[in-house]
Amino acid sequence: MYIGFQINLATILVITGLALILYGGILAYKFIFFKDYRFKLSSLFLDIMIVLSLIGVFLLTLSPVQGFQLQPVYLSANLVPFNNIMEMFAFSTNETIIRMVGGNIVLFMPFIFFLTLRMAGSFSLLRIILIGITLSLFIETLQLFHPLRQTNVDDVILNSLGVILGVLLALIFKRLTGFRGGKNFG
Repeated sequence: MYIGFQINLATILVITGLALILYGGILAYKFIFFKDYRFKLSSLFLDIMIVLSLIGVFLLTLSPVQGFQLQPVYLSANLVPFNNIMEMFAFSTNETIIRMVGGNIVLFMPFIFFLTLRMAGSFSLLRIILIGITLSLFIETLQLFHPLRQTNVDDVILNSLGVILGVLLALIFKRLTGFRGGKNFG
């Protein structure tokens, strides 16, 4: 059991399966269009980190939260941009603001950081950003049908900011270290 989340083996298997399917799709796209998959230890490390960060994203966004008496919110959605963010700044504590706003920004940064390092040599930065935003939209759509979650356009906005920051951090890392692990997927 993870701290703060009630997770059973079935949940872990489903979420791991979703992460592997999503990442498998990315690898299939790469193989179909580029016909090149050479093995490098740095690439294997980045692949593992991408899958682990995807699993983390799914665990944090699709797992029921433990310790709260939540009422089911079937088909609940906020489609008004910045509505929840403004309410949070008006009525929430600083701790809640940091946890909710900061958490949504940071959530996608590891996945996009490793994805950028892995694929920046062959994918445009715009394509990497679109992958992150699409994943955020996919998760928010899944949350629409989750009885204890709410679909929120503000989450997509904050996740998208995190995606952009993740790309920028990866580019800074590559510049500072000379890392070339993502060039041509090999």
